[in-house]
Amino acid sequence: MLNRREVIRAGAGASAAVLLGGASAFAKASKASDPMEGEAYFVGPGGMFKVEMVHRIAPVMVPTTFDAACRYWGRAGSTGVLMAKRGLDVYVLDVDRDQLSPFEFETHVEDVARADDAMFGLLIDIVVEQEPGSGGAIQAEYTKRRLQGSRVHSELATMSKEQRAHPWAIAMESGEVFVVEADWTQGWIDEHAAFPAGSHYGQVRSSSGAYHRLVKENVENLA
Repeated sequence: MLNRREVIRAGAGASAAVLLGGASAFAKASKASDPMEGEAYFVGPGGMFKVEMVHRIAPVMVPTTFDAACRYWGRAGSTGVLMAKRGLDVYVLDVDRDQLSPFEFETHVEDVARADDAMFGLLIDIVVEQEPGSGGAIQAEYTKRRLQGSRVHSELATMSKEQRAHPWAIAMESGEVFVVEADWTQGWIDEHAAFPAGSHYGQVRSSSGAYHRLVKENVENLA
């Protein structure tokens, strides 16, 4: 079981970045909460995700132990979603977004991985999306070398964004999704509400990927 230790005492008003690791750990609380602030998520009707079924919870309500955890990084938009699983329920604990150059992305992923490892140990999977082609494979291998010592994987996205998001949408509609109230939460909700018609879907993509990894791990452990 994962143990989040006694860091939850900071109180409901603090951001998830501080509660779950502090410093540069997750959302870099010292900088603007949402680097995409001001972007219009709603450019057309969504409907794939029943966002009204999401449980929005204060940080103090987050469980102290989990069965597994995953940080999934999408290179487009440099979006890393931290998700943990407890039974059938999944908890979105942090969303880290920024506009980064390829080198900045690698450095940032490495910094966040250290913080994630310190919090969750070997029970966290770090997954980095692999872009198509030989260049994507080389880039993924470079990332894995930088993250030696962590449980790091690359994932080649071969399905459409809608196909990838379908299992995640089912989990949300089933009432199995909990999200921490933080300064990034509303943007995460808005992007899901607009999907697949919205102009931005990096958070949906990374959330779908994290959920897929957690469910896959659960199935493999039962085999």
